[in-house]
Amino acid sequence: MLGLSQKKMAHIAECSWPTIQAIERQKLKLSDELGMRIAFKTGVDLKWLTENQLRRAPTTLDGRPYTLSEFDRVQTQVVLPPATEAQAEALLQDVRRFFAFNVRMLALLYAYAHKHDKFPMCAFKVSRELQKLIREQVSPREEANAMIDSAIVRYGEDCEGLIAKATKEFFAKTQEQARRTRGSTKSSHGAQNQSRLSP
Repeated sequence: MLGLSQKKMAHIAECSWPTIQAIERQKLKLSDELGMRIAFKTGVDLKWLTENQLRRAPTTLDGRPYTLSEFDRVQTQVVLPPATEAQAEALLQDVRRFFAFNVRMLALLYAYAHKHDKFPMCAFKVSRELQKLIREQVSPREEANAMIDSAIVRYGEDCEGLIAKATKEFFAKTQEQARRTRGSTKSSHGAQNQSRLSP
């Protein structure tokens, strides 16, 4: 559909060309990790990828029909910083959408685990993986540790209030980041226009 060669898809997915070839020939099962990477880099729904129902038209994560323009939008977003106000706004919407998606997944998982008496181990595993991810993504290590420490909820604290506060802070920070991005794109476009007008 995208008109990509297997080598180009392998480059996008950060894997070897024979891996893509083997998956397309159904000699190799698509791994969760590779599937998530392809979904992130292309914008196609991970569920559509993993179900392998090729007769069903591909969709985006939120159920819209998947198109070449969606692929181009996601590729631009992954590779380059937003260059226009529209791109900055689209990036902000994606950040918020994924935030909401992850929060809802956690809520559903925790509710299921609690209902089936699996909560302690489930909560431990989620916490361990999140701390691992923070330490991989945040540097220096002291900042990663401070981030983890600041998230600790102590007995007696208002959990719902803390969740509401964290969510409010997240949206405020993403909005501020979008404003800064929009401001920088305006100033860079102004500079470009100025240079065109200069003799």
